[in-house]
Amino acid sequence: PDLRKRLLMSSAGPQAVANNLSGWAAASAPVQAAGNWFLNALMPPATAATIAPGMRFYGGGRDAEGPFTGDGYSPLQGVQITSAVDASGEPGFDMVIEGGRRGARLAWPTSFEVLRVVRGSRAEFRRDKGDPRRGYGNLVEIRFTDPTTGRKVDVLSAHHDEINPALQPGRRFGPGTWLGTQGRTGSTTGAHVSLDFFDPGAKTASGATLQIRNRFRDGFARGDRFGAPQAQQRGTGFMSRDRRGQAVIASARRMGVNPLDLAAIFSFETGGTLNPNEPGRGAAAGRVGLIQAGPNEMRAYGIRPGQTFEQQMKGVERYFISRGVRPGMGLEDLYAIVNGGNPRAGFTPDGNGVVARSPETLQRLRIHREQARRRLGLMPSRGGS
Repeated sequence: PDLRKRLLMSSAGPQAVANNLSGWAAASAPVQAAGNWFLNALMPPATAATIAPGMRFYGGGRDAEGPFTGDGYSPLQGVQITSAVDASGEPGFDMVIEGGRRGARLAWPTSFEVLRVVRGSRAEFRRDKGDPRRGYGNLVEIRFTDPTTGRKVDVLSAHHDEINPALQPGRRFGPGTWLGTQGRTGSTTGAHVSLDFFDPGAKTASGATLQIRNRFRDGFARGDRFGAPQAQQRGTGFMSRDRRGQAVIASARRMGVNPLDLAAIFSFETGGTLNPNEPGRGAAAGRVGLIQAGPNEMRAYGIRPGQTFEQQMKGVERYFISRGVRPGMGLEDLYAIVNGGNPRAGFTPDGNGVVARSPETLQRLRIHREQARRRLGLMPSRGGS
């Protein structure tokens, strides 16, 4: 793949200071959702593309140029927060990337759903003191689930010169998808991006949402990795007296994911039995075990009938690693790997009609997570989470 089409690299340079005054745009006409379908964002099971230390990237995800080829949880680098609290009084903040260069892409570090898009704004003006003109310019509004708290949050990203043409209301995208390019549409005093955080379906922000805003703001500034909480990323903070639970915890630690999420998937795939020899049913006939591996997966990863839970976990872990698991991945992306073969899948029904990223499936997975937690004896370790 031509990485130059997906990654925008920058050398170290002076950071532009841009103060911004932005506000509400005039009420726009309602935007209809683009039908009851989702973008099936495919990614190869394995990729040789890596993001080198110090590489600064602002793009990714499946977009008009093709599938993402890097690590969706890689941080934005070289971010300068120019207003820790949105200068217009909205519950957000302003930032400059790549020294304020027009055209630098802003990628979002988690999965999200597109709520609203306003594009085609050509107006560019400087807002002077006392100027009544205020507006967001080109904007995209998304809804995501905060990986630390599990709360849903709406984010409005504004002042873009260009909005990712693949973004349409109702579509869902994976981590690393670019929202828009840094620009000066709407009322600004310099090229930048404004991010406002709201409670779902509201234009106000609770204290909990403001805390999420602050964490994202500080994380962008530090170049943090986004994903699950650090304790969950390391796979620590859990213990079990059950050998099966111990095997799940050890595998989760090596992959940098939450053992409760792995346990939920194994319970879901086996119908709650957690039996490594559980046969597939219906369209899954011929599959077996904790991830309902098919003949190809069984041969490739050493999964076979007759294994103990602990033995099969070795092959299951090899499967996850080869299919693109990354530290910090949450339940939704992990199940997409099992259901669709890669972390960008899961938007279309499988042979049994299961859509991995649907609210119904995620709710069922959460129920199985609690059941599996009890059956595997997973509990917080002393000082864990």
